Amino acid sequence: MSDSTSDSDDTTTTTYLSDSNDLDGSSNPKKAKVTRKNHGAAVFRTKFNPQWREKFPFIDTVSDDIYSFYCNICKRSVKCSHMGITDVERHAGNRMHIANVKAARGQLSAYNQLP
Repeated sequence: MSDSTSDSDDTTTTTYLSDSNDLDGSSNPKKAKVTRKNHGAAVFRTKFNPQWREKFPFIDTVSDDIYSFYCNICKRSVKCSHMGITDVERHAGNRMHIANVKAARGQLSAYNQLP
């Protein structure tokens, strides 16, 4: 006998195993529960693509993590394993990144005005 229930976030399958030759004579079935989170989610990860630097010159590779990029403006590494270049686009539109770009431009213009 098998009972199966499904939710939007995960799938749970309960299988009842019965053994007619139980040593103790009990009639309690044994349960084997198999759970898989995020049914239908992607099973692969996106690696950093050096060609992304053509569109986003402020990013660079991370030496010890092929699933991340380094933002030279924000001075931090960001994961790109989930959505790839969309993660880079999302970071570039982030308020923190935009504020860091404005601050960097201000420092550059102050540097250029030195005698």
